[in-house]
Amino acid sequence: MSREADGDRRSLATGLISIVTYNSATTIDACLDAVEAAAEQSALNWKVVVVDNDSSDDTPEMLRRRQGRSADLEVILNEDNAGFALAVGQTTAAASQSDLLVLVNPDCYLSADTLAVCEEWLTRHPGDAAVVQLWNVDGTLQTSAGSAWRPSRQVWRAMRQGGPAGGVYINRRETRLSEEPIVVDWANMAFFAIRLDVYEELGGLDTRFWMYCEDLDFCLRMKDAGRRVWWLPEGRATHVGGHSAAGVEWSVQDTVIAAHGEVFRKRGDWVELAWLRVAMPVLYAARAGRCVLHGRRLDARRHLSAAWTALRLPRPAPPVTYSPALARGRGRTKG
Repeated sequence: MSREADGDRRSLATGLISIVTYNSATTIDACLDAVEAAAEQSALNWKVVVVDNDSSDDTPEMLRRRQGRSADLEVILNEDNAGFALAVGQTTAAASQSDLLVLVNPDCYLSADTLAVCEEWLTRHPGDAAVVQLWNVDGTLQTSAGSAWRPSRQVWRAMRQGGPAGGVYINRRETRLSEEPIVVDWANMAFFAIRLDVYEELGGLDTRFWMYCEDLDFCLRMKDAGRRVWWLPEGRATHVGGHSAAGVEWSVQDTVIAAHGEVFRKRGDWVELAWLRVAMPVLYAARAGRCVLHGRRLDARRHLSAAWTALRLPRPAPPVTYSPALARGRGRTKG
């Protein structure tokens, strides 16, 4: 999947598109169709590596059929759910000579020029990363990049919005439409482009984050290293959102809270960790009480669970370093 550009040094470069699936049968075909169309508009030679994290639906069979029609697609089927960060490590090991790494969620549909836009930008800014506009399926702009979430700010915002029972949701500043590229602290990795050598120099995604906040942790490490994450106004993609989490039998909200706690703990940000552990449980408990008064008992239980999670902040499993031997133990390659 390539379009040669005579005399352009980028025509000699290679790119890796990394996709991690979990019960993605309803979206993966459309995702790969969009990836192929975008690759045709790029000057790079692309390889697509898909790691499936032990899906229970038709995703593995669909990937097998798809691989039979494409020489540029490699499929790795894990025998358990390795988590997003470790699965990305499997894809980079499978195409370790690539120049450019692009992470694409299986429910993310790229516009035709998205890869070319990022390729051009990262040629001029080789040490940085690039993301594009993410749009919801209803045509609204998705909250996909902006400033890092901080509990201290959230508490004051909640108080301004009506006291302890005001808004307590983990939100980050939405990037508004702009005609100019914007440097952001954090970006959703539903689409994320970076040179592979830069990604590896920074240590890749931290596997202690099994799901959620691996993007925040990596972006903050980029900032610490003097590198930037650019939100580009030219490219775009449609992101369904929450698709892979739909089949997970635990509270997404609880997992996000615990993951943020680990980010603050890892960075030694004890002030924000204290805000998360002390103030946020009060806000969630107040929210639960408000839900009870309105007869929304299921929501009340969810907020009480979030309060308990924020109070105790369970530690994730220790980080796992990717290795080919580990990959062989976890999955099998098809093709």
